[in-house]
Amino acid sequence: MRLRILHVIHDFLPRHRAGSELYALRLARELARRHDVRILCAEYDPSRPHLSVSARECDGLPVVELVNNWRFASFAESYRSDLVGAVLGGILAEARPDVLHVHSLLNLTLDLPAMAARRGVPTVATLHDFTLVCPSGGQRVHRAEAHVCHDIDPERCRRCFVQSHFHSQMSPAPGGGSGWLARLRSRGNRRLPSGEIERRLACVREAMRHVELFVAPSRALGEDLVRFGLPADRLVISDYGFPALARSTRRAQGGRLRIGYVGTLVWHKGVHVLLDAVRRLPSGRCEVHLFGDSGTFPDYAADLRRRAAGLPVFFRGAFGEAETARVYSEIDVLVVPSLWPENSPLVIHEAFMAGVPVVAARAGGIPELVSHGQSGLLYDPFAADELAGALRSLIDEPERLAALAAAAPAVKPIAQDAHEWEERYRDVLERGRAARANTETPLVSIVIPTFNGAATLPAVLDAVAGQRADFAFETVAVDSGSTDGTRAILEGRVDRVVHVEPGGFDHGLTRNLGVESARGAFVVLLVQDAVPAGPGWLSSLVRPLFDDGRLAGTFARQVPRPEASALTRHYLAGWVACGEAPRTSALAGEDEFRALAPMERYLRCVFDNVCSCLRRSAWELHPFRATAIAEDAEWAKEVLLAGWRLAYVPEAAVVHSHERPARYELWRTYLVHQKLRSLFGLRTVPTPLHLARAIGLCLGSHLRCSWRDGVGARKPCALARALALAFAFPLGQYLGALSAERGWLRWRPRGV
Repeated sequence: MRLRILHVIHDFLPRHRAGSELYALRLARELARRHDVRILCAEYDPSRPHLSVSARECDGLPVVELVNNWRFASFAESYRSDLVGAVLGGILAEARPDVLHVHSLLNLTLDLPAMAARRGVPTVATLHDFTLVCPSGGQRVHRAEAHVCHDIDPERCRRCFVQSHFHSQMSPAPGGGSGWLARLRSRGNRRLPSGEIERRLACVREAMRHVELFVAPSRALGEDLVRFGLPADRLVISDYGFPALARSTRRAQGGRLRIGYVGTLVWHKGVHVLLDAVRRLPSGRCEVHLFGDSGTFPDYAADLRRRAAGLPVFFRGAFGEAETARVYSEIDVLVVPSLWPENSPLVIHEAFMAGVPVVAARAGGIPELVSHGQSGLLYDPFAADELAGALRSLIDEPERLAALAAAAPAVKPIAQDAHEWEERYRDVLERGRAARANTETPLVSIVIPTFNGAATLPAVLDAVAGQRADFAFETVAVDSGSTDGTRAILEGRVDRVVHVEPGGFDHGLTRNLGVESARGAFVVLLVQDAVPAGPGWLSSLVRPLFDDGRLAGTFARQVPRPEASALTRHYLAGWVACGEAPRTSALAGEDEFRALAPMERYLRCVFDNVCSCLRRSAWELHPFRATAIAEDAEWAKEVLLAGWRLAYVPEAAVVHSHERPARYELWRTYLVHQKLRSLFGLRTVPTPLHLARAIGLCLGSHLRCSWRDGVGARKPCALARALALAFAFPLGQYLGALSAERGWLRWRPRGV
C-alpha cells in the first residue's frame, strides 16, 4: 500500500545539517522509493515575513517551509500558537497525509499531533533529544551554570531559558512595538515565572496523548523520557539506520595522530573541552580537524578560534553528504566530546562504518554504542584531563587504533530501518481502523451522579439514549445509596453503576470517582435532573474539545422547565450560564488573575457541572478537590491558571431549574458565597447597608415576578416563598462571605 507520509522537523537542510535533520532526510529519501513523502519544517529568517510558507525541494524531496521568526506575545506562544496552528492546519488539509512522522515540534506547535488526530491521521515520533521536556533546545544542559539537568526543576529551567539564544531571538509580536517581549528581554527572570515552565510540561503531556508510537534510538533517552512522563507502553527502542559508507584509508605509522570532530560547533557539543585536552598533549604529536558549521553559533565559533591559538587546529567547515567518506578518511580517531546526554550520535555510527575508532564522553546513549576498551574509549564529560589521557594512550600506542576499529559493532542499514518504519506505519493505521470499528471503545463517557432521582432520571436517560453522535459513548451512574427506585431505573439503561456509601457524597470526590470509572477520553458530567435538549446536545458539547486541544472543558446552557415560575425564570436569565452567546475563558497567569477585580475573577472562572464536559488529560492533572460545594468553580480557576481554556457552549442546552424552599436556598447561597470569597475574594453584599439595599431590591423584583405569575390571594404559599427568598438570597451572600473572612458560622447542611 502506497502511503502519504509527512515528516515534521524543526528545521532542515541545506541550512541545517545536524543529526536529526540528516536522519530525517535519509529515512524520507529511502521511504520515497515506495511512498509519497514530504517534509514539513520551520525556518528562522527575519528577511522573510513571519509565518510565510514556501515550497522547495531537497535532494528530490518536496519540502514545505514555514518561516517562524519567534514573533510571539508570550512564552506560551513559543510552543503552542494559534497563529502557527492555523497555518499548519492549512498545510495538513492540502497534504492529506496518511501518517504524520514527527522528529521535532520545536519552532512549530505542540498542538500538531492533536490537529492530525482530529483529521483521523495518526502521529508517530522519533525521539532525537529532550526537546519535549527542555525548552532551551532539548539538551538538558545549563550552559551558564555548567551542569547537566538530571531532573526537571522549573526554577532552573526558567533561568536557563532567559539566558539561552532562544530567549534572545524572540521578537515582539506584530503590533506589539516595544511591548511585552521587549520588556521580557529587558527584565529577564521577572518576566518568566517558573509556573510558565510547568504549564509547558502540562502541554507536552497533553501532546503525548495524541502520539501513537514513540521510537527512541537509545535506551538511555527512552528511559529518561519515560521518567519525565512519556507513556512506556507506546515506546520502542530501535537505533537509527544509515546509508553505506566506504571505509577510510589508514594513516602511515609514525605520523601525527589526526584527531577529528564532526558536527555543529555549539557549546553543548563540548568542542572547547577537546581543545583544552589537546593543549595538554605533547607538542607535534597530533593535529585536530574540526568539520562542522560555524555560522549558526558564531560567538561560540569565535571563542573556539581564540582557544585554538597556538595549537595545530584546523577549522575545515561544513561538508555535503557526498563528502562524508572523504572526511573520515582524513582522520585517525573521532572525538565526541558532548556535554549533554546524547541520544545515539550519528557520527559514531559513521565512524564505525568508516573504520575510525571513537573516543567519546560517557553520556546518555553513547555507552550503548561504544564499549570502553573494545570498540572505543570513554571518559567523563567536562573532564579535559581524562580526555587528554585517552588521546595520549593512542599517541603512545598507535597499534590500538586498528584493534579498536576492528571491534566496532555493525550498523543498521537505512533500507532495513525504512522497512521497520513501514511496518510501524501500517500497524498504527490498522489499530486506528480497528479502534474506529470497535464501538465498545467509547470516545466519550457520560457520568451522572444520582441520589433518589426516580422522578427526573427517566427523562434524562431517554434524552441521552436519543443522542445522534458520530462517535461511541457510554453512560456511567454514581449512586449514593438511593432508596426510591433509582437503582432499578438505572439497571439495564446505563453501562455501569458505581456505588457510594450513603452519606459519603462529596461534590468533588464523587465526581472524581465517576471520571475514574469512565473509559472515554472526554467525560460529560450531568446532574440527574438536567434533561438534554435535542439529539444534538452531546455532539455540540463535546465537539469544541475535539477542535481545540487547549480546552480543558466545556459547559452547557441551562433553560428553565416549562412549568418554572416567573421568579425562577428571572434568576436563570441573570445567570451567566444561560446566555445565547458562546465564549471562551483564559488566563495568562497568576499575575493577570490577581490584577482582576473579584467579580471579574469569578466571571472569568465560571464553569458549571450541572452539564459539562472535561478533557480527561486535563482532569488527570487537575482532579476535583474535596468540597461541600462549588467544585466546578474551584476546578475552573485551577485549570485556567495552569494555562488551559474553558468554553461555554450555548447550543448544547439542558432543561434544568428548581422551585426550592427559601430555607434550602439560604443554606446553599451561604455555602456558595463562602467558597466564592475564598476563591476570588468576592463579596457581593459586603456590609449591612448593602444587605438592606439588596433585600429591598429583591422584594421589588420578586413581587413583580409574582404578579406576572398571578400569585397572591390565589396562591398565598407561592407569594410567601417569593418574599422569603427576597431575604434568603442576600442574607446567604452576606453571611457566607463574612464567614469565609472571619472563620465563623461555618456549617455544612446535608443535602445541598
